Amino acid sequence: MPQHTPRMARLLSRPVSAAIVIALFVAAMSGAVIGLVAWKAATARQSELAQRSAANENLAHSLAEQASHAIQSVDVAMSNIADTRPLQAADSERSRRRLSEIVERLPQIHAIAILDADGKTGTSSLADPVLPGDALASDLAYHRDRADRALHIFALRLAGQSGVGLSKRLSHADGSFAGVVVAIINTEHFSALYQSFQLGKRGSVSILRADGVVLMQSKPALSATASRHDLAPQPLPAPFTGTRKVVARDGGWRHYGYAHAPRYPIVVAVSQHDDDILQGWRDGLRSDIAVAALLLCCVVLLAALLTSQFRLRLSIERALRERETRYRLLADNIADVVMLLDRDAKFLYVSPSSQAVLGIEPRRPLGRCCFDFILPADIRSVRRAAARLTDATETRTALFRIVRGDRAQAWVEVNFKLAASGDPDGHEVVAVLRDVTERHKMEDELKALNFRLAELATTDGLTELANRRSMDDFLRLHFAAQDQLSLLLIDVDHFKRFNDRFGHQAGDACLTRIAKVLAEAAPAPGLAARYGGEEFAIILPGVAEPHAIRIAEAVRLTIAALAIAHPNGAATTVTVSIGIASKTKATASEEDLVRAADLAMYAAKRGGRNRSVASSSLPDDESGVVPLNRLISAG
Repeated sequence: MPQHTPRMARLLSRPVSAAIVIALFVAAMSGAVIGLVAWKAATARQSELAQRSAANENLAHSLAEQASHAIQSVDVAMSNIADTRPLQAADSERSRRRLSEIVERLPQIHAIAILDADGKTGTSSLADPVLPGDALASDLAYHRDRADRALHIFALRLAGQSGVGLSKRLSHADGSFAGVVVAIINTEHFSALYQSFQLGKRGSVSILRADGVVLMQSKPALSATASRHDLAPQPLPAPFTGTRKVVARDGGWRHYGYAHAPRYPIVVAVSQHDDDILQGWRDGLRSDIAVAALLLCCVVLLAALLTSQFRLRLSIERALRERETRYRLLADNIADVVMLLDRDAKFLYVSPSSQAVLGIEPRRPLGRCCFDFILPADIRSVRRAAARLTDATETRTALFRIVRGDRAQAWVEVNFKLAASGDPDGHEVVAVLRDVTERHKMEDELKALNFRLAELATTDGLTELANRRSMDDFLRLHFAAQDQLSLLLIDVDHFKRFNDRFGHQAGDACLTRIAKVLAEAAPAPGLAARYGGEEFAIILPGVAEPHAIRIAEAVRLTIAALAIAHPNGAATTVTVSIGIASKTKATASEEDLVRAADLAMYAAKRGGRNRSVASSSLPDDESGVVPLNRLISAG
């Protein structure tokens, strides 16, 4: 087999063999395009017919429900008339008004009338109350021969117009035939709705009796009213809905979707002609043929391009082999991994050192994109660095993570630059990779140590709140930047007694729980800090005094709700006293703001502790310095 491989390569490199391959390619592509268009056309035609049939069936079902509800309303009104018995002649005017009210209330009724046993009109909602007896003769005969009062639906013609009639039997007290009550349906009420559906030029909606007699059509010209319908020769199956395909008069096919009304012996049929259904399909087929022709032209152009590429293949292969030999000579003599990538970021060459450095065989990456080996989170930064590589005299450096051969992650540093390529439209990229995992690990450890030192310098070790230095810096910054600024100073009441009674460990635990409440109570961008000992502070940038008072009260009540036991006789649980001060025009510096909050806090202690006091509520004579004995006695 190895002996035949060079011979086959030489055979394929000949111009005649290349022409045969290209011809076969053109034939295969042309056959695939034509076959695809034919398959798509057949599938789309079948799908279009099936979808329209299903849509017609669903529409027929909805219209059957609508027609049933419309007839039921008339049926109920006629039953009420039949139950109250026909009115006497002396009440004819009142009876006419009653019938007119029913017609006005039910828009699907054109007129309603009461006829006696001889077919004479007794009362009618029409201005001309007399209805032609010959138009209703068959209806009278129908009810005269039947003792039941079931609703009868029939087709009729009045004044040369086709219509639909509904009738019910009227009986005397002894059960003998007394006449009928007749309602004439307003067909325009239904026609306006049916004609709003887009069924095509030859599509229609029909209402027919179960025996096939047409009662109403949205397009009467398609079939004579009161004649037998196209569906009539074949009995409709028992299910309420269905579809059927019938040969049309022009030799085509009509697709019917029909549905039985749930309460009355009528069927609603929705039909569409093949030509109307497939109009959109024909338009799509024309578009597909145009696209197919365009694709075939593209295939021919592609074949011409392949021909030129075959001619250049041998020279390109020789150039690549020479270049690869040169790169290998350089790469095999250095410890780092040397890589050559094309303009699509695919590996053309990887030096053998990749096995020792990354645990990846040199042949494995060849032909693959370099981003397949880079962690997704680092791809964007590498792309940005590559985008800046526009000059062959510049070298770019990128630091990112890759997946080693053993599936472990490694940090690597890659220096890459453009190299002159045999391709006139682009450049190749030479990259030198070095594993810097250990260096990066040491840098991360150094950053973590620096961060920890910075955190220790600004955080109280016990409560994990900001310490006094961090608080002073924060207050100084926001005092200069904010027009509204409030400060809360919080002092734990009788904390020395708590420590003396329970010990310092319990005292530390108590301060930690209180600090947690303060940290949660400080809204962003506020800061909770340990001021010193059992004193705490909350700095509230952008918060005015009323809001600060509400925050202070919430803090005080939340700490009291902790129910930390206290040995003090006056209070059984740990409480706090809070002083509140807000920046005003008279506040010259942050020290004045702290002093005002401090005075308010000691005023809270003098007032009995476990309370919040705002500095604005203090009298002017208390704005001075607190005497030392008062500070010591505040506790």
